[in-house]
Amino acid sequence: MQYYTKKTGTVLDQIERPAATDFLGFIFEGFEQDRSCAKARFLIKSEHMNAGDIVHGGVLAAMLDEIIGVLIVGATDGASRPITLSMTTSYLTAARNGELHACAELIKIGKSTAFATAELRNEGGDIVAKAEQVSRLYSTTHSK
Repeated sequence: MQYYTKKTGTVLDQIERPAATDFLGFIFEGFEQDRSCAKARFLIKSEHMNAGDIVHGGVLAAMLDEIIGVLIVGATDGASRPITLSMTTSYLTAARNGELHACAELIKIGKSTAFATAELRNEGGDIVAKAEQVSRLYSTTHSK
């Protein structure tokens, strides 16, 4: 199974799509030409809601982590996979239904570490949550 239901023309076409990605309602929109930015949408599902009928903060954090991970895989042309070392998340407004639009930006990438930011916006353009992340990179070419 491919990572996406349709061809993206990127390295992501060669990666199996994790079940967590489906749970999050992830829809890839594309990379900037230099692959320093990735964009996606997340479809809000009833399973994402907490008891207050808003999207659970942990789900929002997972969405931010997902778009940053996709960004790093794309930026390294699939040569590296990220492992989140730290992520600082700020929640600015509640998300209730519809879609969230995600944008992740690569700040700096080295041989073993990457720094990135991401934000989720509601359909009205308001920032719902944002994150700063540090990731350790592991090579996909080394044996496991």
